[in-house]
Amino acid sequence: MSIDRDEELARRIRQAHQADGPPPFRAVLARQRTRPRRSGVRGLAAVAIAVAGLVLSVRYLGPSASGPAAEIPSVKLSALPLDFLLQPPDTKWLGETPQFDTEGSWP
Repeated sequence: MSIDRDEELARRIRQAHQADGPPPFRAVLARQRTRPRRSGVRGLAAVAIAVAGLVLSVRYLGPSASGPAAEIPSVKLSALPLDFLLQPPDTKWLGETPQFDTEGSWP
């Protein structure tokens, strides 16, 4: 492109975007006030559907009245396999606060 064509293009772009600016602040506020308020019909319908689904699922998927539920067998161990990790290796230092003498040696 030549310099004349570049300048013409730049002038046309400036002219096309001359009106591009933010709208007046008061006009934006006035537009927001004129919007109709939505009623909570959709929200109430969603809550009603959720409650109905919950009631139906509890009623049909809940425990049956035909008899007691089967007891789940449990395993009782005297010591679990990783309990040794919870025991600190040297507990005599945890029972008291260490006292230092003036040389800074351990008691």
